Amino acid sequence: MNAEPLLELPDLLRERRLGDEETLGGTGQVSLLGYGGEVPKQSGIDIHAGRLSKKELDGHQLFPESGTDHLAPKRGRVMHIYYSVVTIIAIIANAGIAIADLAEAKFVVANSAEVGVPSAWLPFLAALKLAGAAGLLVGMLGWEPIGLAAAVGLVLFFAGAIVAHIRAQVYHNIAFPAAYLVLASAALALSVAAGRVDGWSN
Repeated sequence: MNAEPLLELPDLLRERRLGDEETLGGTGQVSLLGYGGEVPKQSGIDIHAGRLSKKELDGHQLFPESGTDHLAPKRGRVMHIYYSVVTIIAIIANAGIAIADLAEAKFVVANSAEVGVPSAWLPFLAALKLAGAAGLLVGMLGWEPIGLAAAVGLVLFFAGAIVAHIRAQVYHNIAFPAAYLVLASAALALSVAAGRVDGWSN
């Protein structure tokens, strides 16, 4: 039996072990990135929370503004639509009742007599209503303070009409001036709101 292969076996095992160690050592030298290059340094912003204010950081959008800011133009348009619709209705309603006063319509004369308003006052009352309607129209055309003053005048006018009904204890038709009062009040409130949206009332 030849003993040389048995004698060479330890040498073969030792060479194989050395080869494995070299392989492991080689793989340990491989960069984690797989390309052997250095990891690039990331540029960043050095933020000192105690020193930087929200205003200073706005340029980096670290503190974005409220997400509802973009809705402001839409709210403004909606407010103007409400204002326009209500004001047009108020103009038509007041102009209509003013014409009825000037024509001395039967229901106007009867209601006036019930609350103690002489028929001779009807032209004057009609003029006030027409002035209010015209003022609302002028306000819609761009002269907002005039429209605001007209709305205030109409609110006071129809509030006085309700007081006249209460003093005369005439309640069966008090809803008539009350409806005009609500309409004038809505026109006033929307006039103020629309003015604030435009910034003219500030």
